[in-house]
Amino acid sequence: MSNVEPVHASSASADNRLATELLTRRQAAEFIRDVLGRPMSFSTASKLAALGEFALPAVWWGRRPLYRREDLRAWAEVRSRRDPNRTEVQT
Repeated sequence: MSNVEPVHASSASADNRLATELLTRRQAAEFIRDVLGRPMSFSTASKLAALGEFALPAVWWGRRPLYRREDLRAWAEVRSRRDPNRTEVQT
């Protein structure tokens, strides 16, 4: 048996590959919660997706939607809103 490594389309660095890695819905919910710091569980992500209110998948692998980190970040940013009662202090 030989160890087979995945083939990547480009010779990008590991950081670049990580940025373009596709995430399952469960991983997407973990990314939103752990990296972006927004409350999100897998069940909430699934419900929002069923309602058409979750980030759009980048591609489908069979029946499984796969998401890009940058798409999830943009979706979370649009979904976030400012506190209307907070006043900005200008210096």
